[in-house]
Amino acid sequence: MVRDHDGTIIGTGALKDLGHGDGEIKSTRTAPNKVRGGVASALLQHLVEHARGRGLTRLSLETGSGPFFAPARRLYEKHGFTRCPPFGDYDRPEQHLLHARAVAADLSDNMLRQQALAQ
Repeated sequence: MVRDHDGTIIGTGALKDLGHGDGEIKSTRTAPNKVRGGVASALLQHLVEHARGRGLTRLSLETGSGPFFAPARRLYEKHGFTRCPPFGDYDRPEQHLLHARAVAADLSDNMLRQQALAQ
């Protein structure tokens, strides 16, 4: 969860443990009045760091394929997610776009966070 300066929730997300070192990012949302303000990048970075702290080695996510989801796909790609084969219950890839990335303790995550916050 991300809060603004007065404690109002402006972003939410969840992390699901899929077992065997895999996790899935679920249901990320940004308050409508905070879209394009860096909230989603900060939230995504927090979820990656949380996954790392829990010992997960791979994170996956699902997003829609329509034009509405294009900004989300660009965000995920900016944070190192790439298209991946079906995982979990996503057995109909024509209805979902699936992405994944390794969760490694390296400097690239810190660099991505700084870039996201600078925008």
